[in-house]
Amino acid sequence: MTKIDRKMIMKTDNLRKLPAISLRLIPYLASKTDLDGRINFSICEIENTGIMSKKVVKEALQYLEKENWIYLADDYSYYSKFNINSQKSRKDYHYINLYNFFTDKKFFSLYKRQLIFLYYILGVKMPGTEHSIAIEHLYNNRTNRENVKLPFFISFEDMLTNLIKLIEAGFFEVRLGKSKLFLNKGTEKIKEKIRIYAGKTKDNKKQRMSLKKENNKIIHIRISRNLVSKDQIVDIYDSSRLSTLLDLKSIAMEYGCSIDVYEEDIFKKIHATKEALYKEFGITGIQLYREAMVDFFEKQTHSFENLMRNGECSNVLKNYYVIPLIEKELKGIVNEVKNECAENKIGLPYVEFDSDYAIKILQKSKSYLSYFIDYAYDDRKIVLDYDMKKNEYRLYDDISKLSREWYLFRNKVDEIYKYEKRAYDNNSDQVLYLAKQGLLTNKSRQMQDISINKQKKVYQKPEDNILFYNWLKE
Repeated sequence: MTKIDRKMIMKTDNLRKLPAISLRLIPYLASKTDLDGRINFSICEIENTGIMSKKVVKEALQYLEKENWIYLADDYSYYSKFNINSQKSRKDYHYINLYNFFTDKKFFSLYKRQLIFLYYILGVKMPGTEHSIAIEHLYNNRTNRENVKLPFFISFEDMLTNLIKLIEAGFFEVRLGKSKLFLNKGTEKIKEKIRIYAGKTKDNKKQRMSLKKENNKIIHIRISRNLVSKDQIVDIYDSSRLSTLLDLKSIAMEYGCSIDVYEEDIFKKIHATKEALYKEFGITGIQLYREAMVDFFEKQTHSFENLMRNGECSNVLKNYYVIPLIEKELKGIVNEVKNECAENKIGLPYVEFDSDYAIKILQKSKSYLSYFIDYAYDDRKIVLDYDMKKNEYRLYDDISKLSREWYLFRNKVDEIYKYEKRAYDNNSDQVLYLAKQGLLTNKSRQMQDISINKQKKVYQKPEDNILFYNWLKE
């Protein structure tokens, strides 16, 4: 899932180069960012959110672009440089979730330094856990200059004013020293309590600062736990976000369809198809997904609503639009090997073969074959194997010896033939017949033992039965 890259948020110096309008925009843009980094939004949408005045939206984007947080690609779409796709395999704190409070008016009302302070605490420790720091390290001062963590507060009073604002707005909870009590938005006289703890004198001046660590005044700051609990994380299927489904929404709208009325489970299935493509192919997978989606709407706009309501849209998209694109790529790679690596004589098969170059070209088929083996119906595996043998038998054999992926694919096909023989006593011709009819993975066939003879009855004309006439019974 796309989240905010923690490393980017922790670069305080980079954040300081951005105005408040750009800082407020970061979570919003993150929520609209797809798996490939494309930000699915329009300037009009930002103007309508109330995040900022309409007059400064373009300016906010320009600052983000100037400081390399976003960039404008050749397709005239903005792409994010501050998003990261969360990975279950990673156990480190590498991303920041998108929380509901990022869309709160109180968040939009924060000033620049308050926003940076908030981002700093959000990133320095896991949200909801304490960050312990000496008060003296939170603002510029002569005595302790080398240890300052947030150099944009010019004095104790300046730091205190902004800290209190974040507490009273409900973003921070602060514990002083060894006290077990937290100062929060419901606490009275927050300013007075922090001053006393910090050692402010009656004449409103702080006591002389000591360089000794044991004399530092430690405070413990955390993001308010009620803001970062699991139920406060924005769901990617929430209608206010749908970040990885916004391309579906946009393409559907072009063909007069809406996705606003369907259940979350339906979107999860579609997202799973998209995510599998991204994991296998990266950005190329997202391009394949969008190309398949456009092709789907070109041909099946009329059935979109029924497929969505029945939960079949993701299956149709994958099996009848994505998989054919994968097949096309695989055949294109094989054709490239033939044209670049095999020397032919007129009327004869190739006589010389550049194995080294062929291996290099065949590397491109690795991901395509991996996806095809995992997700294509057995029917399509059988038919692709048949097409390869029919058109390029010798080349197919050589490729299978050079490429582990093609070798595994042929093994998978052999397993299907063996299973059909064992389970249904179908020979290779009968299996191919079923595959061409799309019956190997037919739902009704999976529910009961249907042999090739039973299947043929559906497709045979009455006169075809003459072939099976038994004259011995007369």
